[in-house]
Amino acid sequence: MCRKQPSPNAPILLVRLANGILASGVVVFWLVLPYGYHHLTATRPLENKVIWGFVTLCILASGLCGMALKLGGNAKVKLTLFAASAITSIYLAELGLTVVKLPTDWISLGHHEVIGDTRDKITVLNEIRGEGVQAYPSLIPDQYLPDLAQQKQVIFPLGGISNSTTVYCNENGYWTIYESDEQGYNNPRHLNDKEPIEIAIIGDSFAEGACVKVDENIAAVLRRMGYNTVSFGKGGNGPLVELATLIEYAKPIKPETVLWLYCENNDLTWLEIEETWGFLTPYLTNEHYSQNLLFRQSEIDNVLIQYAEHQEENLKSTHLVQAASSPPSTFDFTSFVELDRIRDSLHLTLPTPIVPVPRTFKDILLKAKTIVSQWGGNMYFVYLPTIQRYQEGEERLLRDPKSREAVLTIVADLNISLIDMHNEIFLKERKPKSLFSGNLVHYNAEGYRKVASALAQRITLDHSQLR
Repeated sequence: MCRKQPSPNAPILLVRLANGILASGVVVFWLVLPYGYHHLTATRPLENKVIWGFVTLCILASGLCGMALKLGGNAKVKLTLFAASAITSIYLAELGLTVVKLPTDWISLGHHEVIGDTRDKITVLNEIRGEGVQAYPSLIPDQYLPDLAQQKQVIFPLGGISNSTTVYCNENGYWTIYESDEQGYNNPRHLNDKEPIEIAIIGDSFAEGACVKVDENIAAVLRRMGYNTVSFGKGGNGPLVELATLIEYAKPIKPETVLWLYCENNDLTWLEIEETWGFLTPYLTNEHYSQNLLFRQSEIDNVLIQYAEHQEENLKSTHLVQAASSPPSTFDFTSFVELDRIRDSLHLTLPTPIVPVPRTFKDILLKAKTIVSQWGGNMYFVYLPTIQRYQEGEERLLRDPKSREAVLTIVADLNISLIDMHNEIFLKERKPKSLFSGNLVHYNAEGYRKVASALAQRITLDHSQLR
């Protein structure tokens, strides 16, 4: 009878290496435990079952590494090789997903899956230009302002290219294309020629009308309701740019009502970025500071047209693309290590870290309220929730009681009138996600209509009480 030959012993060097890796695993998982627990509980609003699941996983992994140290040399080496192969495969998959998702277009918002018009923004622009119309992409102040500062420009625009065909974004299967007004915003021209402006909207892409037809955004709906409304919104604006916009464009026309739209998803993040620039600080610290942009539109057009043409040439020469609604895409090593792409694909993404409210946020709101009050206007703080607040189960990416409560506390302390769309609209909806666009970033036409209706109802009510 033949006996099975025993497996040869693993080289002593491999056994020692396996011992070192397993011992390191014991230590690493015990170190990850307190760090991860503090990180998750201090900056992320997670449910207890998720936190204790993480704790259990760390303890279990550390224990398994310790138990594996008692195995024979061959078993330890095989186990270590298996674990190393599995980890390598996972990170190769993460790298693949990262490489696939990195290319995006600085002036394109049409590369996600949408049913309908699948052209990218460059194609749309070229087709419009082919008809003899000069068209430009909607430019984002928080992207072009740092570049202009590096070029030592003497003017920092806040609007867009005036009186031009502007190609914006595509989230619902069609491109949002509008004819910009005299300051480059998404409004009909000559709004202030016959009747005074009653309502001015200050904000980001939600105020600009992303990504619906020109007659479906908040300002357009309010105009149909009888309010002569102008929007000074631009995608990517943060609170400091919005304060500058209020001073440059709303203050000269002195509207009866100012609607300050606050997007809970990224306004505080953009503010932290804007604070680092320096060239916007005088709007907050200098009582009389202004660039007088309302009277310098020809300069603004020249600067922004040159910027747009330069960026487009760079795009054509490098074939790089970057989304118009977000900062430039770069390789994020931390995200790679944390397997962000894989977890996102499996709907295991952790909630967005809570961004502490910058100290200047309260100062900005106070100055905005003071300026509006000086001309006898009324300012409303309009809280706009994003889709993450209404994701179900493990897809809930945003539960920010800390930042939301902190922001609302500041608004209350400053005695600014609040219109909270989370409470006014979305909590009352059986399916709140139905009010968002195809890629779940901005509101759809119905979402904007309901927001505008709630705004009009509140403004009408307040006006009636003052009479």
